[in-house]
Amino acid sequence: MNQIIQSYLDAHIKEYEIESYDQSTAFEHFINKCIINRLSTERFDPIDVMTDDGEIGLDGVAILLNGQLVTDLASCHVIYENNRSVDVKIVFIQTKTSASFDGGEISTFLKGVKHFFETNDVRPKTNPKMENLISIKDYIYAQSINQPQKPSLEMY
Repeated sequence: MNQIIQSYLDAHIKEYEIESYDQSTAFEHFINKCIINRLSTERFDPIDVMTDDGEIGLDGVAILLNGQLVTDLASCHVIYENNRSVDVKIVFIQTKTSASFDGGEISTFLKGVKHFFETNDVRPKTNPKMENLISIKDYIYAQSINQPQKPSLEMY
């Protein structure tokens, strides 16, 4: 990792008091914060964006409704009930500390994104955190018919 990025990461580790994380996990935390911070209108905890262990190809998933990070179905319902129009962004993040790019890793990332949108009968078994996000996505898609804008997808 180059020295400039390392210095930003070191400051992030200190700010969030995540000294116990290994460097790779701390870097995921940092990158998730950097990306979602540009899209979110509110402060958030990057741990809410990070995927749990065992999620292949995805290091971060964020669902933003009108710029607000949504992590549970109840918050999603409230936003739809209180707004005529809801801007939806679904964001997927894969981080790498290496200087090189691997086509296999890109393929794994894209498979993770694809699985997120597959139906239950086709989608591989995943963890509870991801299932929660998928249920939010399903609710959003059910509401899309009443929305002037369709959900957008961003991948980093």
